[in-house]
Amino acid sequence: MATRPKRFATHTVVADDLLVTDDDGEEFAPRQGEWVKLRKKFPMRLLRVGAQLSRLYAGGEDDIDMEEVEDAFDQLIGLLAPLIVDWNWTNHKEDGSEDGKLPILTLPRQEPDILWDLDEGELMWILDKISDQVASPNP
Repeated sequence: MATRPKRFATHTVVADDLLVTDDDGEEFAPRQGEWVKLRKKFPMRLLRVGAQLSRLYAGGEDDIDMEEVEDAFDQLIGLLAPLIVDWNWTNHKEDGSEDGKLPILTLPRQEPDILWDLDEGELMWILDKISDQVASPNP
């Protein structure tokens, strides 16, 4: 008898509450109506890397060691990419097609480097939504 591959529980999070700051310091919501489907289980290393990034930024901009920050983001991206099961996030940095629709970004599971194209706030939002799972009970 053939065995089915194991599936991990997922949850879908609407990104309407994701706010980023533009070059003029104005907040806006680039992901209105978009969503991301995340695995509920994740490696605990992910929380450690998130805490490391928080510590790196805690001292203020003058104290940031950019090499450490880049190393931490490399680790973060490597851990986050396989946890993003699906999404409909668009590439709002490109022009739309003839019908006006923006292209959907490649899934990070298939192309992890796509996460480098996101704004820092978008990456941290995803990390926050994953870490929320620690505090919420499993159904």
